[in-house]
Amino acid sequence: MTNKITESNIETFAIKVLQKLGWQYIRGLALAPGVKTAREGKS
Repeated sequence: MTNKITESNIETFAIKVLQKLGWQYIRGLALAPGVKTAREGKS
């Protein structure tokens, strides 16, 4: 099995590292209530 470097893998790794340093992970939609999707950027 080959491990691939993907954007998702990098993001997951970065989140885990930051959480170990005391940062809290909050999903983007929780930061922008009323926005239908994170990519739209508007309600």
